[in-house]
Amino acid sequence: TATATSWLFGSRVIALRLPSAFFSILSFATTYVALAELARGEFDSATRKRIAIIAVAALAMSQPIAFFNRMGLRFSTQDVIQMAAVWALARAIRLTDLTGFKKPIRSWLVAGALVSLTQYTYPAARVLPLLFGLIFLIKAPRGWWRDKNFWRGLMFFSIAAFIVILPQLIWYAFYPSTFLARAGQTSLRNNPLYDQLGLWGTLLDKFEKYRSALSSYWQGQYDQIKEPLLAPLFYNGFLIGIVVMLINFRKRFTWVVIAGIAVMVLPDLISGERDWPHEFRLTGAYPFIGGVIGIGFGGIIGWLKRWRPLQAAASLALIAGIMITAGQQSSKFFGD
Repeated sequence: TATATSWLFGSRVIALRLPSAFFSILSFATTYVALAELARGEFDSATRKRIAIIAVAALAMSQPIAFFNRMGLRFSTQDVIQMAAVWALARAIRLTDLTGFKKPIRSWLVAGALVSLTQYTYPAARVLPLLFGLIFLIKAPRGWWRDKNFWRGLMFFSIAAFIVILPQLIWYAFYPSTFLARAGQTSLRNNPLYDQLGLWGTLLDKFEKYRSALSSYWQGQYDQIKEPLLAPLFYNGFLIGIVVMLINFRKRFTWVVIAGIAVMVLPDLISGERDWPHEFRLTGAYPFIGGVIGIGFGGIIGWLKRWRPLQAAASLALIAGIMITAGQQSSKFFGD
């Protein structure tokens, strides 16, 4: 992508900033469709779309995300393809459960291709196979292993995945050091905290810094902006979302969001050579953090549907809060 924009615009800053902004905005679209698909069948149509759009609003108004993508420091395709793959996999599972095998063939092929395509993105994507496996186990119906349609779907999924990943496998076969080098630079052994605090002390220290990074101050590697990931409105929504997820702990959407956050913090936990959060190693967790906010605010508004005037008032209050937050974030980020 950078080659294409450099050819179009020449040796100008916009040649790198434009694709960075493009992938950022596109990641909001794929996050929306993925979360809306994951919530399908567990919430009514209005609630699941509300969950998804609130999640997107929270990420779109995040100053660190805006900073990375406005400046084009290191643009990443991970979230775009990751959430597209999550959407495709969840959709293939749903269609197979509803219609049998013939209709979802294309869906399984698309899912397999996108899942393998994630492996061409940021190194944090190395843990994504674990996430996709958990999503399959959570979303697949009971007794799926006795359904021949699912095994046929998985066969087409595997064929597409193998074709897309084959060039990378060939590359690593010829140049194995390119696969190992990054891990060697940022392995668990390189983090001095593990020697100083032990495993559990390091984990507690890390999670305290995650809380700080979400709510008050991001002490990260790229901390020029020194702002939390979430604006105060959305951090409160995150806390509300935790409560709402506890109430809805039997819903599969809750467990997918938990799995997404748990898996996508692993690159920072196991590869962090520093004691602070690494923004880009955590990028895959951002959409699922947004999902917690979405189920928090969206779930509460959904519960109020029996009292239409109250639901309308709550919706208007949230819209007003988002508008005010957008103004505040823009003023802080770009100047008055």
